[in-house]
Amino acid sequence: MRVSTPSTQRRARYQDNTEEVSVNLGGSRLPLFLYSISLFVGFVNLLGFRVFPTFYCPPPALDGDFYDFLSMLMVNGYRSVFSEPYFYSPLFLWLKVLLLKIFGDSTYSLKVLSLLVGSSIPVAVFLISKELMANRFYALVSYILSTLYGPLLFFEFQALKTIYGLFFIAWGLYFLVSSHRYALFVSGLFFSMALLIYNNLLVPIALLFLYLLIREKKRALLFLIPTVLVLSFTIYRNYAVSGDMVALSAVGGIHFYIGNTIESDGLYKRPQGVRPNPFGHYYDAIRIASESYGRPVKASEASSFFYKKAMEHIKQEPVRWFLLLGKKTLMAFSGREFPNNEDYQYYRERVIFHKYMTFSSYTVFTLGLSGLLLGLFLARDHKYWLVFIFTFSYLFSISIFFIVDRYRLPLALPLLASLVYLLYALMGGLRLKVVSTLTLIFSALLVFYPWKIDTKPKTQEAKIRYAQELCSLKKNIVESKDDESRSLLYTRLADLYLRLGGLEQARYYYKKAYLIDPKNEYAEISYYKLGIFGVVDVEDK
Repeated sequence: MRVSTPSTQRRARYQDNTEEVSVNLGGSRLPLFLYSISLFVGFVNLLGFRVFPTFYCPPPALDGDFYDFLSMLMVNGYRSVFSEPYFYSPLFLWLKVLLLKIFGDSTYSLKVLSLLVGSSIPVAVFLISKELMANRFYALVSYILSTLYGPLLFFEFQALKTIYGLFFIAWGLYFLVSSHRYALFVSGLFFSMALLIYNNLLVPIALLFLYLLIREKKRALLFLIPTVLVLSFTIYRNYAVSGDMVALSAVGGIHFYIGNTIESDGLYKRPQGVRPNPFGHYYDAIRIASESYGRPVKASEASSFFYKKAMEHIKQEPVRWFLLLGKKTLMAFSGREFPNNEDYQYYRERVIFHKYMTFSSYTVFTLGLSGLLLGLFLARDHKYWLVFIFTFSYLFSISIFFIVDRYRLPLALPLLASLVYLLYALMGGLRLKVVSTLTLIFSALLVFYPWKIDTKPKTQEAKIRYAQELCSLKKNIVESKDDESRSLLYTRLADLYLRLGGLEQARYYYKKAYLIDPKNEYAEISYYKLGIFGVVDVEDK
């Protein structure tokens, strides 16, 4: 069934005049006005989180703290970690280093930048919706839900790489459906930047390229060029510094293994012997692979080792694996949040603005999935199919690993933009209303399915306490006036990281403690003990 939308004549006029289409982004004052509203909402959002210690210091040994530590090492010229293939997001690290060099402290400057960047995402969703239906009213509804979408605002507060990945994907999607002459090249440029944050984005990029190649070869090549350049750079860089051929990230194997063992349930579960943090996923994976092979291995070999182990589990019980893959696919559309670093639901219940003024994933995913499915009946040109292909190829790219909130969040972008089809169908004739109602019921059953997930609020409370302890120690170190007290504070800081599995940070601060005060034998002994157990000295020049 193909139904003509009210935008047919207007869309034809847009396609005949590409310059007029480009005005949607640059010439109109409406996007700028919408951006100012998003900025205000984002600022109010940040104010609501100021009462939590995690606003000032990320929980130690988790991703935010990991990038703080790496940026400090890079600014100080330490080379040990950076002689390894990428097991982190280089783009986000470069950003933090730049802010650290300019402002001296990247914590607050990164939050401001995250606010500025994140506030543009709802504007991108508005423009995508407008391109799909050429109707400003429908697009404004998508914008409102995007601006008040709780998880999106939550990651603005966290100031992790997530918000920057979403920024690049959102604007990549907009230029993907734009009719401007060079829009596909710009889209490819945004997607290639997002690839340095979301490595799994390689799957949607490849499928979008194949679809574009069938339609228009020359423009398809424009879309692919930035990705080829980024991949060429990362491969060359990884080989140049380590002699190891790694395309994007050296931790793909361990992540695939986590989501595809016999014990996997679709969520993140720490493998035995591997610490649940970025250093653990890299160094512990190499150690386990080396012990298994009986010789030192490169990062690429360790990644291949875990890919092979996962495939052994899959071959052992293929039926179970197919069911697990289906479960993860359905879980990706659930309204439940699947916390990885911090638990959004914990904050939602305690921040008044989020509790009463924002939309949850239940609302966004129900309406968005309905609109996406209805688009199969209503869409009349290939713009919708570009969005549809991105959505389900990205869905596949996360389902073959495991489901966590920050990696499934990009799915919300095309869902928010696809709301326009649901709105149009609900305002159409009887036939459309029946179809849209049935689709809405189906989507609600899927999104509201009660997956049994323990969010463990006590775990989040512990992370907040550790963040508070980290803030207190860092403040006291800055204010300490003699070497002995400063050395003891660094020792306590190292002990904190040791308890939480941040062994590399612990060894670094133990060394710092005994270099400040050579009488601190405990710190010196602890430093060498960690070295005996194979923990790297990140301070090696």
